[in-house]
Amino acid sequence: WTGEELGLIGSTEWVEEHIHLLSQKAVAYINVDTCIKGPNLSPDASPSLMEILREVTEYIPFRNTTLLNEWIEYQEYISGELDKPKIQTLGSGTDHAPFAFFAGIPAINIEFTFDKKKYPISGYPAYHTGYETFYLVDKFIDPDFSLHKTCSQLLGVLLHAISGSTLIPYRIDELANRVQTDYKNMWKRDPNHDQFISKSDFIYDNKPLIDMLEKSIAAFVSAAKDWREMIRDLDLNNPFL
Repeated sequence: WTGEELGLIGSTEWVEEHIHLLSQKAVAYINVDTCIKGPNLSPDASPSLMEILREVTEYIPFRNTTLLNEWIEYQEYISGELDKPKIQTLGSGTDHAPFAFFAGIPAINIEFTFDKKKYPISGYPAYHTGYETFYLVDKFIDPDFSLHKTCSQLLGVLLHAISGSTLIPYRIDELANRVQTDYKNMWKRDPNHDQFISKSDFIYDNKPLIDMLEKSIAAFVSAAKDWREMIRDLDLNNPFL
């Protein structure tokens, strides 16, 4: 896309021009901005696409194991958690933004990053400087371009998995659970939560709407769970289903 650094001009204009077609037919958007900052997978994604992202990494060879195992190992090193990899939700600083936040299309942003424990900084020092050149990548960041190869493999396998699936591999239950979790966390941010609820004119005046929102979120979580169970029971070999 052109004009990314000037406010995502290229991608935004394209989405605005094709919004009706995108709303009808687009399934997902996969973004690759700065793919290689280091050797550790650190993607962002819409909640509904997080599980398919985790699944496909199991099929990509990386070093002497799989990309999934390396991802889990890096997470354990950073946070001490030995579990399925945690994926951050999308930010707004790159070209997936108009697709995800304007057109409402689930998106994934692929990125490999440096050791965040050893280097607790937001980006590598040469970012957006005159030193950010092919020479930097070739001599320091990825000399044999094996990380770029892995990034390309991940992109290709993701595209195949999403476009070739009999059912679109959305996990609506993950989306619903994330909405509920974020809603609860929003209230936890106020240390004087009880006082805030009782004395705020805004909350008091809008309590019926807030109660309705809470009920709607709970209904969404329940419906998404039922949907997930129904999907599990489908016989995908039956052409009439």
